[in-house]
Amino acid sequence: MSRYLRNMSLRWGSLTAAFALVVGIAPQFWLRLLYGSQFAGYGTVLQMYCIAYLLVFIGGPIRAGLQAMEYTAPFVWLR
Repeated sequence: MSRYLRNMSLRWGSLTAAFALVVGIAPQFWLRLLYGSQFAGYGTVLQMYCIAYLLVFIGGPIRAGLQAMEYTAPFVWLR
């Protein structure tokens, strides 16, 4: 189980990190391209979203692994 979760985390994590890196490096370009120049000033918001997206992704496999192993005590501690 842990080997599967590690493989899945590395594969999908690298894809997610690549996506976040592409969007996070030039957020003004993507905002201007998709929504027009009036939203180009919100680039820092998009960069913060990329960071949050990576953190949420990291939590997914950890949560799934803990639930699969029926070790849910950390969820009680965090809430």
